[in-house]
Amino acid sequence: MNSKITAHNKSKNQSDVEKTGDVNKPFLYQSHAQYQAILPEYMFDGMSDLDIASADLNKMVSARPGPVALIDCGAGPGRIWNSLNSNITQITAVEPNRGMWNPNLPARASYVESDAFEYLRSFPANNRVITFLWSINYPLLKFFECYDGTLKHLVRHNPEKGDAECRQTVRDVLQRNSGSDFYIIIFDDSSEEQQFVTKIWENVAQFPFNDRAYTRDLLLEEMQRYATAHDADLIVKHYSGFADYGKSDMANQRLLNFHLRGHFNDDNKTLLAVSAFLSQYSNGDIIKVPAGMYVIKLLHGKGRCAH
Repeated sequence: MNSKITAHNKSKNQSDVEKTGDVNKPFLYQSHAQYQAILPEYMFDGMSDLDIASADLNKMVSARPGPVALIDCGAGPGRIWNSLNSNITQITAVEPNRGMWNPNLPARASYVESDAFEYLRSFPANNRVITFLWSINYPLLKFFECYDGTLKHLVRHNPEKGDAECRQTVRDVLQRNSGSDFYIIIFDDSSEEQQFVTKIWENVAQFPFNDRAYTRDLLLEEMQRYATAHDADLIVKHYSGFADYGKSDMANQRLLNFHLRGHFNDDNKTLLAVSAFLSQYSNGDIIKVPAGMYVIKLLHGKGRCAH
């Protein structure tokens, strides 16, 4: 499919570069305001996920000489940008869904309409910081599944073919951006929150090789392979905490429309299951569900593990 990688910011005119990718498709979130309204707040060790990410990224940036360019993949409205070090002088926000674009982006930021992996393969560089904050499963899973045009029917692809294509793409991205540091946040599939989400999605179709963790393990295998060959450090840290879903009336809508993507909103069995699941974690009128995340760093130059 031919589509466009399109760059936008507040001061530049639109410019189009024809590339192959997967941006001409319907999207789950029609606006960044809708997305932020249904997003639970994740807390780990007394810090939000965004606080942890910004602290980590600012340490990573401080270890690099001179100004730093950041590529924020699956950037959405750029919730983290304002907390980042001023040494980051350029932020390229790669986001295929224009509805997620923040019209009030800072001067150092600009949007690119593209699939993240396609952009990183098409415009490689070797001295950047590249982030995927909760967003890397989207480009990974596209090798194993797709929706029809109505977003109502999820179709699983041949897993063996998807595995080969996905691994090759991850290798290409790492090789083409050799020398760039990566910072990735991904959900812990073994948490109580994600175990429930997995159970619901398995009513539609099984995950690749019947394993919810398969794409994360694939990613880590390829990153470790790259790190070993390129004198880089691969650091993985696990956090346990909770997702604050807010009051019970809003909590159902958050779970149904965020993790379950609105796919089951007309299914009475799922609606009842969601209500029963969330009610277990009610503390007064607030629902906090045990959750977890992994932070994955790929750092070039041995001895940077402290960062």
